[in-house]
Amino acid sequence: MPRIASEDLLQWYASNRIWLALGLCLIGGVVLLWSVRSLVGSTTPELYGEGWYYDLNTGEYFVQRIEYGPTIDAPSGALPTGEPAGVRVWAFACQPGVHPADAELVVLEAAHPAATADPPPVPAHQSRFGPIVPIGSLTRRIDEENWSPRGLDLEAMIEEVFIRCAQGQTPTLCIP
Repeated sequence: MPRIASEDLLQWYASNRIWLALGLCLIGGVVLLWSVRSLVGSTTPELYGEGWYYDLNTGEYFVQRIEYGPTIDAPSGALPTGEPAGVRVWAFACQPGVHPADAELVVLEAAHPAATADPPPVPAHQSRFGPIVPIGSLTRRIDEENWSPRGLDLEAMIEEVFIRCAQGQTPTLCIP
């Protein structure tokens, strides 16, 4: 097998270094795009897919695209006040794949009545358990009657669920 002289290799590199640099940039760009797509796709599917909603008229859960907001039209129609009866459900269970009716913690989220028709986007607060209800919403536990401003300490409630979970289990958001 013939040996390539180091001078030949240096000469080849000098004449092809632009193509080598472009190739490395292309490979780096593909790896970067794949990494970002994987990261976004794996950490926030529940923010862009379907989520659980609760019908305040019937007390039943239903699935709807989350992009429609925390308060939406429910299958049963509007509340007697004329407002939509569907509210977003934030249900946490000790194991994945649990229906909200069987979850350890169920919190309902509704749009604040003082909210504008087109509010500025407010990202969901990220905790170690996943996304948390955005600021500016009304929330309440499913078994309570009174709505509270976002000041409700949802993260502390999730900590309560954490205590109820068996050793090694972490509360997870129930998604359809």
